[in-house]
This record gives sequence, structure tokens and C-alpha cells, in this order.
Amino acid sequence: MSSHYMVCTEHKASLWQRYARYQMASIALLLTFCATYFYFQDVVQHSATRTNNVLTSYFGANRSYSSIEPHSHTNCPSLQLASSALENNKVTTQLVPLMKTNYIKTFSIDQWRSSAFPAPVVLKSEVVRRAVDQSQSPGAWYTHKNVCVNSEDGSTRFPEAVSAEYVEISERLGLFNASIPFAPKPVNFTAIDEPGRAVHHLPGVTIIAQCWRSSGPNPYHYMFAMGKLFTLLHSSKPFRVDHVVLHQCPNPNQLPDFHKVVWKFIFDLGIRNGFFNVETSVHSLSGKTESGMDFFCMDHAEVAYSFWFIGSQGAPFAQAFRPFLWRYIDPELTSQSPRQTGLSPQLSQTDGSQCDACVKALRFGLYKRPSSDHNQRKITNDEEVFELFREFSRNVVVVSVSSVSSLEELYDQFNSFDVIVNSVGSHAMNFLLTDSSRYAVIDVWALEIENLSETVQDFVPYYAVSYPHLPEDPVLQQTAKTVVGSVHNTELHYDFMNANLIIDIPRLRGELQKAVAFVCNCSGTVEI
Repeated sequence: MSSHYMVCTEHKASLWQRYARYQMASIALLLTFCATYFYFQDVVQHSATRTNNVLTSYFGANRSYSSIEPHSHTNCPSLQLASSALENNKVTTQLVPLMKTNYIKTFSIDQWRSSAFPAPVVLKSEVVRRAVDQSQSPGAWYTHKNVCVNSEDGSTRFPEAVSAEYVEISERLGLFNASIPFAPKPVNFTAIDEPGRAVHHLPGVTIIAQCWRSSGPNPYHYMFAMGKLFTLLHSSKPFRVDHVVLHQCPNPNQLPDFHKVVWKFIFDLGIRNGFFNVETSVHSLSGKTESGMDFFCMDHAEVAYSFWFIGSQGAPFAQAFRPFLWRYIDPELTSQSPRQTGLSPQLSQTDGSQCDACVKALRFGLYKRPSSDHNQRKITNDEEVFELFREFSRNVVVVSVSSVSSLEELYDQFNSFDVIVNSVGSHAMNFLLTDSSRYAVIDVWALEIENLSETVQDFVPYYAVSYPHLPEDPVLQQTAKTVVGSVHNTELHYDFMNANLIIDIPRLRGELQKAVAFVCNCSGTVEI
């Protein structure tokens, strides 16, 4: 046999060996992939089963506690895996572990009294590095360890007997200076003698966001909690959140459309930015009385003490909030009418040369509180206000919404004007739905009221306040004569904020002239 033949034969044998090894490696890789795929399928299904049984409505519909069903994440392809588990998180009546090392246990009050829960601790947050109000105290975020919370006042409840150091540090940090529903509050577990009450232990890291004594669909108070969550999830360095407690907040999924849409995008933002996951539990605590309110006791809680008016944190947060929200509003709007509801493109782009034509085309709106509301914050001489509007334009509209208005109705109402005269109220959150970059809001007040403009000033293109206007109440008319500067007194603050007003027409005319000049890009004040 020639040497050439032997070399070829050996070469062929070598090729066959390589091929066999390649085939075996390919088969091994395929088997590994299949095993990994089925393993993760099992994990996802198991996770979905566990998430489906998250602690929810443990004591039924008559209790103050309810867990919240996260929404789907189909708008974000990268969240499809988590979505299947989250969609199955329905309300149940069972209490089961979330994970072997991270689960919620429930105790009776007697059991909790006899447990060795460590002494509470409070310090400036090291987890929340960039978030709302870090430059202010007590607005910044603080870390609390071994504290509790229920639906009554007090973002954190601490046991009186073992909390001397906690109280001292909280006082030094200024936490007791926060609004009463937010400030820490002691609790005496030994004095509670109600067999039906329970304590739920939340291990891991909990975020507490507060709505301030809200048990119904008040979008203003609701945004106290949602706003704080947004600034945290939008701007802070990510960390794992095991639980979210919405303190003194109703369940968003049982509220009107606006609340549901806001909650949907907040929860999605938490997942997208690496804070939440399919194991994150969410608990809504609403109510104002101690009776029948369960406690949630936490190993580690991150708490902020500011109100978070949506406008009070400055334009950057307000400007960031709107585009996030609109990603979720757009799919919810089903109206077939054109979306362009403001000025025509020709007039909205005017350089001032078409000022007169623009002014005549403007839509002037007056916000009127619905008849179902309490008899307060109403404009009693509205016909005179309408006549003032007609000095500028014949296009006069009434804007009115209620707590049961659909998202479609809210959108239509808050896109029906170019200039609006507005009375104070939680409905102002709906200006987030106004789909225009050139509109004006004028609030009418009885007197200058400290901090009241923080509601909307940073997320509307043009905002002004017109005051003073005469309260309808004769007693308040006399009191107004004694007030110097802005109203600081708490009782007077609410008296004047809730007052029905008789509008000073010449005063309002001056504010309207400036507002119209902005909307129509006119040079100087518009004369009529």
C-alpha cells in the first residue's frame, strides 16, 4: 500500500472522528438547551402560580386591606415573560409564601406581642440615591427598619416601649414636622384587644407611598403617592423592591379610568427600570379609623414625607411624567373624532401678525363643579364671566367632570378649550390630559393662598392666578379685610380655598388679556 493511500485513509478517518465528535457535541448542546427551556418553563409556571396566590383581601371585602392586581405589559415586548405571571395575579383569599426565603407571614395580635421583633431604626436613606426632595427635610427618603403601618395616620408605626432612640433620631431628622398623616406615630400593641385583627410581616424591602387620607377617587391625593413612586422609579438607582404599600390609598383597580392608567404605567415603569418583578406584592391600605385595621410590619421600609404635588418638584419631573403617561393614555382612547382639538395649525403657529384672527378663534372655558359636589368653590356670577369671554370670542364652553367620568370624557372635556378660568380642586390633575402646547389656565382665588398654585404650575404651558375675588359668604368678606399678605392659618386656608366666589370682572379681564397674548403669540397685551 502506497504511502499516499495511507495518508488519505488516515485523513478520512480523522475527518470521520471530527464529524462524530461534532455530532455528539451538537446533540449534547441540544439536550442542554431543551433541559434549560423546560426548566424555565416550569419556573415561569411555578412563579405564575405563586403570584396568582399572593396575599390578597385576607379578611374579605369588609376589611381595610386589599392587594392590587398588576396590569399587563404587552406594550413592552421585553416584558412579555413577566406579563404572563402578572396577569394571573387575581384577587384571592389565601395567604401563601412568595418565595422560600421571602414570604409574608400572618400573626394574631397576641402572637405578635409575644414575638421578638427587633427595636425600630431610622436613618437617611442609602438605597434611594437620587429621588424626590433629597435637598429638603423632611421631604427626602428615609430608611426605617422594624416598623409597622396600618390605614390610620402615621406612615410608620413604632412600638412605644422600645423606641426611645428611634424617637430621638426621628425628631433630629425633622420627621415629626411632617403632615400628621405622614409623620411617625407610636402604637401600643399591648393595649389592642380585638381578636379579629392581624399583623402581616413583610420581609425584604418595602416602599411606602402615601395618598393622605384618601378613600375615594380623588386624583389630587392619589397623585401624592403615584408622584413619589414615579420620581423614585424614574430617577433613583435601581434596587429590588419586595413590597409596595399604598398608605391611605384606595385600590387603583377599583377607581376610575384615570387612576387605573396612571397605576398601570407606574407599575410597568417599576418593572422596566429594575425595581419590581413578578414577586413584588402591592398592598392598598385605606380608611381613617383604628378599628378593624390590620398592621403590616416591615423589616426595611423606604419612606418619603413630602406631599409630592406634581408641580412642586420642578419642571423636569413634571415634563418627564407627561410623555410616560401618554404612552398609556393613547391606546385607551377609542374616540373616532380627530385628535387635533386645539387651535388650527395656521393660528397656533402665528407670528403675531394674525393675532386678531387667532383671538376670535379661541375657545374660552369656565370650569364648573358638578351638582353632585358639595356647595363650595363655585363661581356664582358665571353669566358675567361668559359675557366677558364673548368680548374676546364667541366660542364659549363649560368644562365639568366628576369622579365617575370615563377617560374618554375627561380627555374630551380637557381638550375643549384654549383658555380656561378654573376653580381650585383635584380635577386639576386632568390638565395632564390636555393635548396642546399652547393653552392657558387661570385660577381664581379669594385671596393669595400659600402653596396652592403648586397643583399645576409646572405642567401647564401658561399658568396665572387671579385674586382677590369676593367670597360669597358675608363673614368671609369681613375676614378677608383683616388678612395681610397670603393666608397661612390652616383653618382660614380651607375657608378661603372652599369659598364660593363672586368674580371681579375687571380684574379677570386683565388676566385674560395676558393669557390670550401668550396663546396667540401676540406682541404685548391684547386690547379689546
